[in-house]
Amino acid sequence: MPIPKDSSVCNQLYSQKNPAFISISERILLTKPESTKKTFHLVLDIRNTAITFKPGDAIAIYPENDPLIALEVSEFLKQDLKQQVYYARTNKTLSLYDLLVKEKNISRLTSNMLKTFCFYTQNSPQKKWLEELLHPQSKEQLVQYLTQTDLIDFLKIYDITNTPLEKFCENLSPLLPRFYSIASSQLAHSDRLELTIVLVEIKKNNRIQYGTGSHFLCNLAKLKETKLAVYIQPATDFTIPEDPTAPVIMVGSGTGVAPFRGFIQERLIKEHTGKNWLFFGERNRKHDFFYQDFWESLVATKKLNLDLAFSRDQEDKVYVQHKLLMQAPEIWHWLKEGAYFYICGDAKQMSKDVEKALEQIICNQGRLCQEESLMYIKTLKQQKRYVKEVY
Repeated sequence: MPIPKDSSVCNQLYSQKNPAFISISERILLTKPESTKKTFHLVLDIRNTAITFKPGDAIAIYPENDPLIALEVSEFLKQDLKQQVYYARTNKTLSLYDLLVKEKNISRLTSNMLKTFCFYTQNSPQKKWLEELLHPQSKEQLVQYLTQTDLIDFLKIYDITNTPLEKFCENLSPLLPRFYSIASSQLAHSDRLELTIVLVEIKKNNRIQYGTGSHFLCNLAKLKETKLAVYIQPATDFTIPEDPTAPVIMVGSGTGVAPFRGFIQERLIKEHTGKNWLFFGERNRKHDFFYQDFWESLVATKKLNLDLAFSRDQEDKVYVQHKLLMQAPEIWHWLKEGAYFYICGDAKQMSKDVEKALEQIICNQGRLCQEESLMYIKTLKQQKRYVKEVY
């Protein structure tokens, strides 16, 4: 099939209901063995597809559950994985294996599932306990329980064998796609798409629980063999400036640095003359400095300003917002020159702290009151010069 040149046409070929199928050609561990976590660089092979993307775009990937967890669930159900089950969402009959591995979220426990289990449970202390948990006056307790307990933990203590198999499957949430910022420019590599993925590992209830998407991509998917169902989620404002002379300030912690790698690759190939400044934060320089050679080569050739915040390399933790405040006069100078300001990474804390730091810089360096500095930031957002991609 010939590949259309218009990217908007290309990406209309693929969607949530009609994904492209590709494989992982390379998987490289970015962190050193001594690191407290594992972060990988993945290369996806897009040669035989019409996939196109621009800097700032994300890729949606449908994960698969760990077959061992699916087996564990089937044992609690006392059902064979070869058992056929009607799946109303697709109006098809699937094996229990395909349903638990490819279609359903088998880690999440929901209130609807508890209600179903309660309905099919005969009078017992377990039923009474569930009825109390589901009582409207126990709402806070229920939310806390669902937050702390996954499906496997629940099945270990609760007998659900009286629940019909189809009812059990019907109440499982669908397995939704995961979204990852693209870490490369298609102008740099037309036949590949690159990602930066941290393997999510949480120790809960005396066992290691993995993030479904990261476990699939980093551990389960076989190189050049496993087919990933994917589609592109286009960015709107989170992309490089159209003006090739515009300076850009990029703030990324952890895997939030991924899209900025694509930003820089694209700007270099397009020979943009605007200055580039990256603020990158992680835990330890020795173990967690992703793409170190790439960034340092750009610094050496004066194509990048680089400020690093490795929080655990000193007694007092240092984060990207601290590095921004240390460079306050120059940040203000770049903003006055028309710089674009980007944030990518943690939405709960990092992005909020960075925005507070930016507000402080504008307030102090611009000699503005708080109301005026907030209005300045609002203007930057309206001009699409202050853009966030947080999660």
